[in-house]
Amino acid sequence: MTLVKICGNQTPEDIMFAASAGADFVGLIFAKSNRQVSIPQAHAMLRSLGEPLESNEFSVPPSVQSDNSLNESSWFHQGASVIENYLKIKKPLTVGVFADQPIEQINEIVEELGIDLVQFSGSESWSDCLLVTKQVIKVVHVTETSTSSEIEEKIQLGFSIGLGLDSSFGKYGGGSGKSFNWDIAEQIAHKWPIMLSGGLNPMNVRDAINKISPWVVDVSSGTEVNGKKDYALVEKFIDTVHAVDLEV
Repeated sequence: MTLVKICGNQTPEDIMFAASAGADFVGLIFAKSNRQVSIPQAHAMLRSLGEPLESNEFSVPPSVQSDNSLNESSWFHQGASVIENYLKIKKPLTVGVFADQPIEQINEIVEELGIDLVQFSGSESWSDCLLVTKQVIKVVHVTETSTSSEIEEKIQLGFSIGLGLDSSFGKYGGGSGKSFNWDIAEQIAHKWPIMLSGGLNPMNVRDAINKISPWVVDVSSGTEVNGKKDYALVEKFIDTVHAVDLEV
């Protein structure tokens, strides 16, 4: 079953609608972006969802270094399984999106707000994931000239719980609303579960799922009109994903 992340939320109403429509993850952007939210904004948004995940007992993925049973193909599968278990405890999970910000600042924000997961969408190193107090989804950016082998070489195991692929356009890297070569995503997704971002919308998400079979589809601008969430588009996006799953 394909999971859904609705990102770029800016109001409590955005969060609550995404949750009621069936989103598995709701993203709040703390990185420099047109959708960046302040700490007071985030407080108001997260209060509407109740207790954070950390208020419950849950497991963390084992370390590759200490668990020889986890090989190259199983690391991100294990991480996906852990997150899916989180979703049995709390849905939607909140994801704080950061890019090239001080680790100390990130930890202060996620601890103060009770963010469930962190997403690295900048040029952070893989080892930086281990310095964050929450589990991290690390995004790898795909350029117009990237090849699947080049992208695979950039991916390192044992650091982040999840793997994302996004297009690399504009001054913020991701969040451009532009897609990338889905052939690359398809090849990476054959090996690991991925969170697919970049240019998704209610009209093309069906094709993306049928071609790539991503673990998560992540949308922001594709559910907006004039920079604000359009709830009809949010609902249509989620309903389309669920309909594709039923067809399979």
